[in-house]
Amino acid sequence: MKAINKIFICLVLTALVIYSCDDEDFAGDNVYSGSSFVRFHLVLDGDSVPLEGGFNEYGRQTVDAYNHKLIKPGKIPVVLTSANELDGEITVDYTTSKTGDFTGYTQSPVGQLTFSRNKLIDTIIIDISERWDTSQVNQLQFELTDVSDPSVQIGSLNDYMPNNKLTFSFGKLTTTCTMPLNRIEIEGLAGESFDFDVDFPKGLFVSEVDGKNLFVSNDGFDYTLTQHPLKNGDTKVTYTFTLDENINNDDVYLESTISLFEDLAYVPQGNKTLQIVKPIKVERDKSTFPASHFYDLNNPYYRTYLEMWYYDEGDAVSEWKSSSQFTYPVIVGADDPNGILYSDGGTPDDTSDDIYHHAYKLKFDSPNAGRTTNAFGMKSIFNNEYTDADKSPGFNIAEALEFYPKDGNNPNEGNVLVVSQFLTISNKEDKAYTIGIKGSGTYHKVSEELWEIILTVKFTNDELWGGTQEVHYHMYNSRSYQDPELLDVKGVIPVDL
Repeated sequence: MKAINKIFICLVLTALVIYSCDDEDFAGDNVYSGSSFVRFHLVLDGDSVPLEGGFNEYGRQTVDAYNHKLIKPGKIPVVLTSANELDGEITVDYTTSKTGDFTGYTQSPVGQLTFSRNKLIDTIIIDISERWDTSQVNQLQFELTDVSDPSVQIGSLNDYMPNNKLTFSFGKLTTTCTMPLNRIEIEGLAGESFDFDVDFPKGLFVSEVDGKNLFVSNDGFDYTLTQHPLKNGDTKVTYTFTLDENINNDDVYLESTISLFEDLAYVPQGNKTLQIVKPIKVERDKSTFPASHFYDLNNPYYRTYLEMWYYDEGDAVSEWKSSSQFTYPVIVGADDPNGILYSDGGTPDDTSDDIYHHAYKLKFDSPNAGRTTNAFGMKSIFNNEYTDADKSPGFNIAEALEFYPKDGNNPNEGNVLVVSQFLTISNKEDKAYTIGIKGSGTYHKVSEELWEIILTVKFTNDELWGGTQEVHYHMYNSRSYQDPELLDVKGVIPVDL
């Protein structure tokens, strides 16, 4: 049998029978030999979102009604199934009737679909250009009505679900936005610039976003934000930040924050605030490379170990609570003054694939996409927390700790700072909390195999703590540590989100 007939057979999906497309199935009784037919073939995933083409998940049946809750175009596939090779083009006419007043969409193609031996699927596309009124019923009803080839039947070969009609409803629309970056450092030179994005995971309407101010800011220096051009179909807005004054003073710390408005039509989720920092600069000897003692890229599941001073409400005592976090280097560019070459990609004469690690900074992250690590043991500080990265990105911290060797060059000890920033943690009801963190401590070499960090972190959120909550930690690069001495202060008490 020719390859084209395999394609025909792979497309056969009625409400009663699903044919497999393995080669061994093209033998004997498994070969489709019935009448030709054309029908709607809209298949939904587990979240009631259409599968592109409708053929991506075995066992999911077609639907004759769909509730569209997305900004992105609605796509309704129509499929022709035949046991014979097609001779020329076949057209299928369809009608559209409408309920409701919504007109902010375009439909293509209008009224007629085309099929051929190399095109067995055609798609009705509903492009949406504006927000609809969800207090009204707005629907489109499609019906296949005529085929240019009389041998092709309209609808599947069953009475159970013929799929010759389909209702497309404009459902309740939920739109969100987020900021992928929560912190960036600048040198402080006038004219310095960088780009950052605001993401709209469920899409955006250009008319609602283009040229609009999405931010509330707290400015510690002068800058300009310039929005990049937008077009239909975009799912992010890119801005260029340009510093308008010279703040390049090594002894001064300055910062500005840019936060998403809470009352946008696009509900902020995940990171809501970008912190722009001009840090203090100190002289440090890169050869000390303190960050390297707290990660191991040969072990994808390497972690550092925490002891957190914690109040056990069951026993009514404060005690050390153990946890851990996945720890990684901070990747920087070749021009970063704190960068140390990690890999030249096996091409010493080609620097384009070189990888540099920050000599003094650590990152907390998860080895699994979309998941989170337990940065600073925070999952023990909160109850009812959402742990997926899209809802609680604050459990992963791109720049968490920074080391300052004693006297700038001591290889065995020094001070450590928590990189000051804002973290977003959400509860399981999707309420997001913005939590400021900062902190300081010391680090030292205990033995050839063991390094210790002693640290106090301050978490700030008025709703959760009425201000600031201090948490005490010991952190180690290995399990081979002795229990820390008990403290004479009360440990942290978990709070409900």
